[in-house]
Amino acid sequence: MHKTRGVLLSKIGPSGSVLKIRPPLALREEHLPTLLGAITSATEELLG
Repeated sequence: MHKTRGVLLSKIGPSGSVLKIRPPLALREEHLPTLLGAITSATEELLG
């Protein structure tokens, strides 16, 4: 599990092909850029 920019991200599933995202519990609109940035970075890393 990796903590990237305040968001926990991990790969799960039999082949590690599912991205599990755990944003902060109290997610507010101002946190969305951070969450979307972390998702973008993770998918770019996974897709190579």
